[in-house]
Amino acid sequence: MNIGSLFFLIVTTAYSAKVDSVNGYEWAVPTRLAVATCSQFSGVSALPLTSETVSLLERCVVDELHLPPDHADFWNNGSASEFLEWMHGIAKKGDPHTTLLLYFATHQWSDGRTKFTRGPNMKPEDLIQAINDAGHHYQRILFINDSCYAAKLENCGRFSNNILRFYSSAEEERAVDLYFDHGPYGLQHFIQKERAFLHSKMQWDPQGMTFLGLIGLKTGLLLTGKHIETVDLQSFVQKMNQFRELYNEEIRQARAQHFILVPATSNFVILKPVSSQEVR
Repeated sequence: MNIGSLFFLIVTTAYSAKVDSVNGYEWAVPTRLAVATCSQFSGVSALPLTSETVSLLERCVVDELHLPPDHADFWNNGSASEFLEWMHGIAKKGDPHTTLLLYFATHQWSDGRTKFTRGPNMKPEDLIQAINDAGHHYQRILFINDSCYAAKLENCGRFSNNILRFYSSAEEERAVDLYFDHGPYGLQHFIQKERAFLHSKMQWDPQGMTFLGLIGLKTGLLLTGKHIETVDLQSFVQKMNQFRELYNEEIRQARAQHFILVPATSNFVILKPVSSQEVR
């Protein structure tokens, strides 16, 4: 039996391993998913491949790991005020025993401000406050910031103790939207190989995806087929960075270095085997 893994990082394992089944595993804790992205902008380049990554995430979480559809919320392309209203609704759905996986992707500037499809930028303090407010209603939040200069938020305010952060880039780095039909930033060999993987293992032909999504996908493949009792956040992050190092020279040219987990010692079990009484 192969193993699937988390939200969009860990959960991509499930889709990458469609040759087997992930029905032998279940969420180790009550879980909700919330995805907020902006992919269209005026006056700045779009992020067209973010939607491909979100599509994969949704299929993995709901179809492969059987998260109830009413436990997954998606928001895309609006203003900062509309995003805050959506976050207020996510908070109201909270439960003190539930883990919220919050995936966030947009243009983030080097000073921590975030850009939305329309309207003014959001100050980093306001974003942190919205996440902290939601955190009052959940056991924990794993906030996945798949944006440029993502880790800059660590210098812009204080997160509550139950907010874990996973960043696609350091505060001086840009994240990457990867097209598969050509190789920006000197990544031609890397992209060619990963596109072949998507064709052969997943029968999937997207235009591309975010760098964080692709590395998460390949990390899932590395874990596939291994008899692991549980999947935890700490081991998955370590595996993601180990895989990134396989393409160290090419990936460095894309300005993405190591993925960052804050606090560095954060951990919890995400998936566990279904008990024998439950397996049919």
